[in-house]
Amino acid sequence: MFSAPAGAASKRTCRSGETVFVKDGVRVFEAGREDDAWYACGPRTVKPWRLWSVQPAYGRFEVIAKIGDKVVFEGDGWGEGGGERTFLGWFDAGTSEVRRGELAGGVSNQPYEVALAADGSLGVLVGSEDGELALRVGYLGMTRARGRLRDELVLATPGARVPGTLAFEDGDRSLGWALQDGSARRVPVTAEAVTCTSGTTLVEGGGARVFEVFPNQRTSRGFQADVLAACARGETVPRRLAVADVHEQRHWAVSLARAGDRTAFQAGGVGVGVLDAATGAVGFTRPHEVTSVEDVAVADTGEVVFTGTASGSGATSRFVGRLTTGGWERLATLGGADTVDGSFTVAGGRVRWQVKDGLPQSVPLAGETAIDCASGTALLDRDGLRVFEVLPAASDDARLLACFGGAPVELLRAPRDGSWVVTELTREHGRVALHVAADAHLDWDHVLSVDAAGHVRLARSDNDSLWAPSLRDATIADDGRVAIAVKGSRRWWIVAFPRGRQRVVARPRDGVRVGSLAFSADGARVTWSDRRGRPHHART
Repeated sequence: MFSAPAGAASKRTCRSGETVFVKDGVRVFEAGREDDAWYACGPRTVKPWRLWSVQPAYGRFEVIAKIGDKVVFEGDGWGEGGGERTFLGWFDAGTSEVRRGELAGGVSNQPYEVALAADGSLGVLVGSEDGELALRVGYLGMTRARGRLRDELVLATPGARVPGTLAFEDGDRSLGWALQDGSARRVPVTAEAVTCTSGTTLVEGGGARVFEVFPNQRTSRGFQADVLAACARGETVPRRLAVADVHEQRHWAVSLARAGDRTAFQAGGVGVGVLDAATGAVGFTRPHEVTSVEDVAVADTGEVVFTGTASGSGATSRFVGRLTTGGWERLATLGGADTVDGSFTVAGGRVRWQVKDGLPQSVPLAGETAIDCASGTALLDRDGLRVFEVLPAASDDARLLACFGGAPVELLRAPRDGSWVVTELTREHGRVALHVAADAHLDWDHVLSVDAAGHVRLARSDNDSLWAPSLRDATIADDGRVAIAVKGSRRWWIVAFPRGRQRVVARPRDGVRVGSLAFSADGARVTWSDRRGRPHHART
């Protein structure tokens, strides 16, 4: 898919194509006879030399820098099936030699700085195309093979660096850069071993240290290893907490929360740890079946809580969890997709958070042992109605409850990793009607009504078109039955729920005037007006 750079190009001259770079007698140009291809000529070049081409695929080419006689370039290529490969190389203006090697990231590689060794090896600071994210320092060494540099060996994450300071040091045996605190970092180009003094520090205190290091070792998938390691106080041999592939470009970035001597951290979006400066101990776990960890907090008493999602959960089923001796447990559903930055805390025996575009939430650190109208995660809370989810302590289920002018009344139950999305439809006859959309774990959505005395009229909805944005009107009968008007892309339905099941009772061709839907006095029919105001009815 991506052609080799070796060899001079035939049927082209150094005046061909469209110029993309020219300096000090060097000209780099694109010639488009065979898809995308880029060439270079130096002051003494007779024929142009091909630097990069993609056939048949898609690609990008950029000259990054000219260092001495060498023009450093980047070439990207990707095919119809996805995947991206990025190469870094140089063209020597004096000898017309071309060399290149592949960068390690499998998705997005954007070089931000390059350094050139005397033998032609390259040092590079690489990040994401979306900004300086997941930065790493890498090394592409010389080989005896014509036209080749060694593929990137990742050496380190740079930390809080001073831009523009990447350089070879120690006779080109190391790469170094300056840090913003006035210190400097140096890493051997052969990569670091995993020791208690190597790598980039992520968390430290009380003689303990958690760090990230990139040894010249391969994972079972054949990619270079990205190791998260720790040394507790007094330890001289590191513990490897977790290992990832450099290819995935998900470095062990951490977020921290502190309480007293303890620092809780999440690493790489999949693991949770705690460092105790008083004892010098470090603990770390990747909670079983948890696919992502977003926030982390630690109580004064040492308990660690986090927000995340788990394998098998639906899109709405995000939760608050607590680490336990044997693993972890769910304390509450999150109530939204994401938390407000800095809102996830634990103090006074309660975990608190705020979801974006949602309500403030809290749950006891010990779990919900008693249920009242202030319990659980609120899904609706307005005008005397509160609908909330509870994960009771020492149980295996999730419960949906409502308070509507009285004590809590249970609406539905689900597996503990289930969740719901609730929409208020209307209020009539001292009742409120709700549409309850199920998480992917659950079989059915529901339409129900509930009154202040706790009487619930529940019906199952099995129509895929019955989702909240399509519900245009609703009404409640004296006995609590609900009817709704649903608008699809081209047609309308009037839906009733006799005997607890959904039934389409009419398909209005002229639409429904919103606000006109009602039950007849005897409850046997549902009535409505069309867009022109003409009355209609159907038996329920």
